Amino acid sequence: MTCGAYAGAFADRSPGYLTNPGATANCGYCQFSSGADYLNRLNISPTDKWRYFGIFLGFCVCNWALVYFFIYTARIRGWHFGFGYIFGGAGKAVGAVKRMFKKKDNEED
Repeated sequence: MTCGAYAGAFADRSPGYLTNPGATANCGYCQFSSGADYLNRLNISPTDKWRYFGIFLGFCVCNWALVYFFIYTARIRGWHFGFGYIFGGAGKAVGAVKRMFKKKDNEED
């Protein structure tokens, strides 16, 4: 029995389509007959797709620009944005903890 004979009536009543109606094994069904069906499932109107794509593209470009801005300012210009104090203090605390354990290791020898 072919896929079309087995599921043809179902596919005719549903919004999707059979991907391989002549096959006798591995019946395939796609639940969307067009891209608009998929967008409706996501609550997006087909007229809004370019607006949302523009917002996504703007987000990507903004993130790309920020990465290069911070690389330039931190590596080339040497700006620290005040994080040197935070990470410097955290580094000293980690160093103190390491020294504590290192002394215990040396005493055991």
